[in-house]
Amino acid sequence: MISSEKLAQLRDFGTATVYEAQGAKGALDSGIKPIDPTVRLAGPALTVDARPADNLILHHAVLKAQPGDVLVVDAKGSWKPGPGAMY
Repeated sequence: MISSEKLAQLRDFGTATVYEAQGAKGALDSGIKPIDPTVRLAGPALTVDARPADNLILHHAVLKAQPGDVLVVDAKGSWKPGPGAMY
């Protein structure tokens, strides 16, 4: 587990710097953009492999997440939420 001090340090760097420093691994699709570009985010990733419109797995992930975790969801390219979705 990464320390809160290390997370605070990482939060100050740009994503490209962190990506290169960790051996050019773990890049996200360039289409993923922050809603608010002034916000910085760093934390342990809780990855979720979801089918399109499967919000049940997202509810499960939210229950499993710990404070500070970052949910990273692979919805297979779907941008359309299903009934009652939390996207």
